[in-house]
Amino acid sequence: MKNLSWRSLNEKLTKLNEKEVLDLLNSEIDGEQRISVLSRLHQRYTILRANRERAEILKKPLALQAKIEKLKKAK
Repeated sequence: MKNLSWRSLNEKLTKLNEKEVLDLLNSEIDGEQRISVLSRLHQRYTILRANRERAEILKKPLALQAKIEKLKKAK
């Protein structure tokens, strides 16, 4: 992660999954502890985590809604 410009860091972050970003965050915590980098990594990690958690929470209600819609169309 050393010597990355903000643009390079942001481009890289968009291609990483939740675990990879968390690994980078933990590495930065154990390493250089640059506040701006820690903040950006945490920001990206929480976005990815929130998206995953939201998908998990909505999975059952969305499936139920799809079944209801299908039953309505069958009438």
